[in-house]
Amino acid sequence: MLDLIAMTEALIGEFLDEWFARYGTEYISHCPHFPMRGGYTFSEDEAGEFSRDMFERFSLPSINRLSRRYGGCAMHCCAHARHQWEAFSRIEGLRLVNITQNGAMLEEAAAFFGRAVCHAPWYSLDDRVQPRPVPLWAEAYRDVHWVLHASAHDADEAKAFAARLGDMRLKA
Repeated sequence: MLDLIAMTEALIGEFLDEWFARYGTEYISHCPHFPMRGGYTFSEDEAGEFSRDMFERFSLPSINRLSRRYGGCAMHCCAHARHQWEAFSRIEGLRLVNITQNGAMLEEAAAFFGRAVCHAPWYSLDDRVQPRPVPLWAEAYRDVHWVLHASAHDADEAKAFAARLGDMRLKA
């Protein structure tokens, strides 16, 4: 098992070295889409299927080596992996978490990780699709860093939404 992990880590490192050499270290993350400068992004979706001890033995060391090598990381996890959060908090250089369960999980993740990382909600801030009004969680977690996903149908709607976000920031 450890040999397979080492081969996978080496392959990821070779790919990232080549990618960064060709295209630079500014890119759009795979999930969710957000701008990243340096570091690497990864999905840790299998973490819900095994114990924290297994994660710490088989996943955490290579994640940390890659994070040190590339200057940090951002993690997407859509697994039911609440039992891994303590181990996730030991990922070196973790810049952003995208815990993609539901609104309650977002609030729990914001409370658990706090300002230690940036949070990327799984839903947008668009009033048409979000599970609860923006001000409820934005006010409750105003000290937390967020990647905000928003959309608009036209320039006027975008300007109105930007003004609303600006009003929220001023209250915080």
